[in-house]
Amino acid sequence: MSCSSDLKARWEVLTSSYSSEISEKWWLKLEEEYSQESRKYHNLQHIFQIFQHYDRCSSNLQSKDAVAFAVFFHDLTYNPKTSDNEEKSTEIFKNFAKDAQIPVESPLFVQVTDLILLTKTHLTDEHMEPGKTGCEDKHYFLDFDMAILGNSLEDYNVYSEQIRQEYNFLSDLMYNALRVKVLKSFLQIPYIFATDEFRQKYEEQARQNIQAEIERLQG
Repeated sequence: MSCSSDLKARWEVLTSSYSSEISEKWWLKLEEEYSQESRKYHNLQHIFQIFQHYDRCSSNLQSKDAVAFAVFFHDLTYNPKTSDNEEKSTEIFKNFAKDAQIPVESPLFVQVTDLILLTKTHLTDEHMEPGKTGCEDKHYFLDFDMAILGNSLEDYNVYSEQIRQEYNFLSDLMYNALRVKVLKSFLQIPYIFATDEFRQKYEEQARQNIQAEIERLQG
């Protein structure tokens, strides 16, 4: 099964309680946005990879549907030239919720919008306080999204090149300076990952990968 077929099947299960017309309409919207040529990393493959982590940790999630919706919608708007992608993605989810008649006061609606907006900083108290770990849905969701940082150096280098391609409107000098600033911010906080599972599996490798990229960009 292809990446797109897998995600479509997941979407159909997730939206099975809504009308087939709404499910199909919004799947086409998701597929169209995530398949844009300019998206070298923030695409369907990225969503697919997040769901691999979701599957492995689903028994730890309190609201599986809320996390799944957040995975599908969190990068639906992605324009590297702007700083309000998360807010715009949230607005699109609100449009879907209106179509699907999901009440704005419902736990599902509140949880999904909160999760999407968290990806603006990827920070919780558990990232900032030494010795503190997280086990809530928000912690797993953010760790799913950040797991690429702790992959093998080879995989990380592919990811970093894809990010560079998404910022191809910037000169090397400008991009390198901005990227180094972002990467250093990861190294300055106590933890990149909030949950104990992801911290044990990915934290050390993520910091090594990030340091290696900083040195390459500054070299």
